[in-house]
Amino acid sequence: MPQRIENAVGRAVRGANFFARDREQRRVWRRLATDNLLLLAPRRVGKTSLLFKVEDTAEANGFVAVYASVADARDEVDFIRRLVEAAGSLDETQDLFKKLSAGPLGKLFKRTRGLGVASLSWTLAPDTSAEEWAELGRLLTDGLSQWVPGDRRFLFLVDEVPLFVDTLLGESADPDVERARHFLNWFRRLRQGGEDTNFVRWVAAGSIGLDTITALHGMGDTINDFNLMPLGAFAPDEADAFLVALGESHRLELDPATRARILERVGWPIPFFLQLLFARLLDVCKDEEVPASAAAVDGVYEELLSPGNRAHFDYWRQRLYKELRRPRADQAVALLNVCCHDSAGPTRATLRSTLGKLIEDPQARDDRLRFLLDVLLTDGYLTEDGDRYPFRSTLLRDFWKRRVAPT
Repeated sequence: MPQRIENAVGRAVRGANFFARDREQRRVWRRLATDNLLLLAPRRVGKTSLLFKVEDTAEANGFVAVYASVADARDEVDFIRRLVEAAGSLDETQDLFKKLSAGPLGKLFKRTRGLGVASLSWTLAPDTSAEEWAELGRLLTDGLSQWVPGDRRFLFLVDEVPLFVDTLLGESADPDVERARHFLNWFRRLRQGGEDTNFVRWVAAGSIGLDTITALHGMGDTINDFNLMPLGAFAPDEADAFLVALGESHRLELDPATRARILERVGWPIPFFLQLLFARLLDVCKDEEVPASAAAVDGVYEELLSPGNRAHFDYWRQRLYKELRRPRADQAVALLNVCCHDSAGPTRATLRSTLGKLIEDPQARDDRLRFLLDVLLTDGYLTEDGDRYPFRSTLLRDFWKRRVAPT
């Protein structure tokens, strides 16, 4: 019997709504036996849902895990605060935090009672200074490594680390690379630390590439201890089974031809695209009392590409400016504008010519083309087919052609 799942568009899922990804889960636990992980995944692929699944299955795999998002962390102290609050929220860590609060830095720990719940948790005192954050992080991880009982380990699942690093870099044309490097070096020392830190593992993730940001600013050495793990779309069999489960869960029959048409139209079967197209199809079929069909899928597809739905896709353009900044983002957009008009994908020579209009020096142009193609391939925009570079997603390509590229 198919798994019953919600039609959840645009939010992370957990529990019974988490679908498949068995291979990815096995890979996570296998690599965590020896390494810390950097989860590389474009937006909407399902990285946060996977982190939730890892958190939920940690005990069965010999870990005690906590999830913390640092997407809107303001500074280094706030970053540490997220870690403390996550670790201090567990019943199992209360004795540890009592011990830490009695030590030299005890004035920095504050015990709080959550609203509407009986359990106590820990956070940082409001007056924690910027000079104390580095030592506080070490104290926390050292304490955790001494606390973990038996053969269990402690696991931090830290989401949106690249967005936090981008916050440290600042919004000006002259990014604060020194501050970002100082933090990333500290974070690396925290992961490596002494011999006892073998009992504390880390998974860092983000919807923009930490590898891209560090490469862009010459800080790649600060993350070279991570074991890199890309996360992509569903496998073909998983994508088809996902559609079957959605149809069964919402009493909308999707015959093989209809499912095949959905997958053809989406092109790149990430959970968000499948959920989005199914949501529109469900509305049409229920409201108009018509069966799901390939023709209905085509109608819904056209609706998704209308101006009123651009918010579902516009982040793909916006994130290039967040991740790459000008002028690199403008150059990446110029390449994608060419790619979207060729379903087979333009050749590398065509893309080199396109970039040549923006970068005069041949060596600088070739270096920039190599860098941008690496980013666009890794971040899910393009795929590589011999010497050609088509869009990975048909849906994203058609959006780009209609709503971003010049006519």
